[in-house]
Amino acid sequence: MFHEAIQIGPLLIKYGWIAIVYSIFCGFILMKTLASTYESKGQEVIDLFFNGLLLFFFVFKFSILIKDPSIITHNPYGLLFFHGGMLGIWIGGMAAILYIVWTVHKKSLSIKETAFLLTIGCLSALASYAIQHYWLFT
Repeated sequence: MFHEAIQIGPLLIKYGWIAIVYSIFCGFILMKTLASTYESKGQEVIDLFFNGLLLFFFVFKFSILIKDPSIITHNPYGLLFFHGGMLGIWIGGMAAILYIVWTVHKKSLSIKETAFLLTIGCLSALASYAIQHYWLFT
């Protein structure tokens, strides 16, 4: 029988979340390897990527306050368990993109280098997730 989660005491971790974390790690490793060829600003681009990723996550998670602000008074623990859905994905994505564009402009990073590293990191993470998803769920 195939379980869709690992239980460690009271903690339940879905295989999908493990696959997402591993995919982001694979993207990070590839970006780190390629960034070493860019002596000037490679590490700043990697920091920018992860700051954008964290911003996306927090905006996505707390965007339920936009859809249902009464959740704070009726069920405050709902902020831990619920997320913003598709609206949250769109708002979080736009916030992350605006942050990345603003930071590239502010720090005078090379647009070509930044776009290359971010594209390689995102595509490698997506490819890694697709392979894992196929392997885990088929």
